[in-house]
Amino acid sequence: MSEEKIGVSQHNVSINISSNNARLVKYAREHLRGLARQPLAAPDIDVRCQWIEQEWQPEQNPFEGGNGYSFYGKRMLGKRNELIWLNTLRMKGLQLRFRRENGRFLFDIVYSYHPKRENIESQADDEYRKYFNLMNYIFYYPLFWYLENFRNWTPLHASALDTAYGGVLVGGPGGVGKTTTCLALLQHTGARLISENIVLTDGQLLYPCYEPVRLNNDSIDTLSEKFSGLHKMSFPENLQTKSLYHFDIQNVPVAVQPTSLFMPEFSDERFIERMPSDIAVEKLLAANRLALEIDDYYWYASALEMTWPKVGQMHMRSKVLAMLINKAQCFTLGIDRTQGVEAVVKDIMGSMKEEFLITENE
Repeated sequence: MSEEKIGVSQHNVSINISSNNARLVKYAREHLRGLARQPLAAPDIDVRCQWIEQEWQPEQNPFEGGNGYSFYGKRMLGKRNELIWLNTLRMKGLQLRFRRENGRFLFDIVYSYHPKRENIESQADDEYRKYFNLMNYIFYYPLFWYLENFRNWTPLHASALDTAYGGVLVGGPGGVGKTTTCLALLQHTGARLISENIVLTDGQLLYPCYEPVRLNNDSIDTLSEKFSGLHKMSFPENLQTKSLYHFDIQNVPVAVQPTSLFMPEFSDERFIERMPSDIAVEKLLAANRLALEIDDYYWYASALEMTWPKVGQMHMRSKVLAMLINKAQCFTLGIDRTQGVEAVVKDIMGSMKEEFLITENE
């Protein structure tokens, strides 16, 4: 089976993505929307995913040229400038190889797809869920690692908007209303979406990480489907799950100065309370660890850091977040769901306007 290939570029990091599964590459092109382009002649990272439809053999090395390796931990094989990860413990059927040859990073993926018999009637849906999960290893995690290692950027589990009062972060663990709050704020005149799920930062500015917006039924009901600028992601007609939405990447700011951080929590009453910046940093670090995709990224990056260690890398993550949060006013946001999303928008915008006027007067 011939390989399909696309090029992707974000924040001047170039990645070529190829696979023997044309459906996977087509999905990646649609998932990444405006970032996808023709394959690049000399990308920073080459990622190749081999899709195998067979039962997984977690102890078997599926990569070519498997000579000269020594065991590197319980589930790894390694040699100079190369590491094979036979079982990540994160995604069943996933095996990884990281190499560097002639100054180029080559990241290989082998994924063994073997659906359970009881799921065979919904195999198309199951395959697309796997495509969605594989996007982390195909694109997002290589991008994060490259930005961390070569530019000292770090990912943050948060939503972010550019408003008339500066960059607004809505951070916290999954399920506290970040997405709903972010999309409700987006309806405010002049607000532009930076990122809905993961934000990148160098400690000075907020940078977008493009991915489709995931909306569950509760979010759609809360917003009453009155969210502008979002378009349902294209899927084959026979698929049942259609909960991903694209937004216009052309309107996304390149970089924004942060001014406010809100960390929502559900409460019996509405409130906004100031939060000390050092406490906010600890909570954001904890939220990163509680977010499955960021926690899995740290796991993924650890293998690369064992292969190509960088002094101070672990400390840099907390340092960058501390630098960022010291530039913002931080708040705990109490959300009373009985009062609707409009009350949340009113509380946030009121606080920001008040802070903006105080700063202007000073």
